[in-house]
Amino acid sequence: MGDAEQQQDALAAFGLKLDTPAPDINIEVWPDNWQTLTIFADMASQWNVGMSGVIGLRYEALPLVLKLHQVKQKHQQEVFNGLRVMERAAVQEINKH
Repeated sequence: MGDAEQQQDALAAFGLKLDTPAPDINIEVWPDNWQTLTIFADMASQWNVGMSGVIGLRYEALPLVLKLHQVKQKHQQEVFNGLRVMERAAVQEINKH
């Protein structure tokens, strides 16, 4: 089963249908940003949601994710700063109407 079919099946479980298939996109990531991107991806289930939409990430989960990725203490601030940039962009995109 292909990715598009898996997406359709996952949406169908909630009574939803994807009108157009999600594009297959390849994105280049600079090596300096790779660790932050993987941490952002692992935080994907940690969104705070309010009445007006997505608010931001639940930072209480971040120490565990940093530990699992073995991020050294001296690099944690840099990763956190990059995560905040990605979070702000994601919140704007998710909450578009």
